[in-house]
Amino acid sequence: MLLTKNQKKLLAIVREYGGMKADMLKKLCGEPYGFDVMLRQLTVNRMLFKMGEYYCDDCKMICGRDTETAFEVMLAVADPPPEIYCRGQPPFELTFFKDRKDRLYRYDICVAHSGREAVINALSEGIDQQCRVVILAVDSLRICEYIRIPCEKYICLKENGEYRFYKGGKSDD
Repeated sequence: MLLTKNQKKLLAIVREYGGMKADMLKKLCGEPYGFDVMLRQLTVNRMLFKMGEYYCDDCKMICGRDTETAFEVMLAVADPPPEIYCRGQPPFELTFFKDRKDRLYRYDICVAHSGREAVINALSEGIDQQCRVVILAVDSLRICEYIRIPCEKYICLKENGEYRFYKGGKSDD
């Protein structure tokens, strides 16, 4: 079967990160028109399999909750999604690049859970600070007191289904 550019992109995302929900794949592919037809074609040709609300490839691996959160945060920061993104190096789940102030910035998303503060601090020691932004996706703002990252940092908290961003512990609103 010959695949379109968007079908190839969708399959690459699923193979790299694991199965995702249809609405997330639609946002990542940037193909609002004909997406349902494209998804159905891939399912009929057995390139994607539906497992509950997730679409997976033949290995049927579903992405982890942290990876799904990282993609949601990326889409909240950069909509439409940036073309260049990759799996982040620990402690980061996802890395993408975005133009800002006439320069290309690297954004790293770290899903921070209570109890992992020391690990995050140790793994982020000595990271390059130039043109780099770290976004900490947290479930509570208290965890931020214990995380020390040496570059520009934003805190992301999901409240009532929407992401809210803070810089240095203060709201950017």
